[in-house]
Amino acid sequence: FTTLLVQPMMQSEGFFSRRGELYLWLTDDARRLPVQIKTKIRIGTVTGQLTGGSY
Repeated sequence: FTTLLVQPMMQSEGFFSRRGELYLWLTDDARRLPVQIKTKIRIGTVTGQLTGGSY
């Protein structure tokens, strides 16, 4: 499926404060479902992916 990559501007403090880089992939349809998210933290990168669901 086709996705849109969104990079919101983050301003936070604490554990997730390193540069505030966040990437969010949304489906390119009317629902705009978040299917993947990626952010950098002090010890590396955290990635989350939607693997299934029902509605």
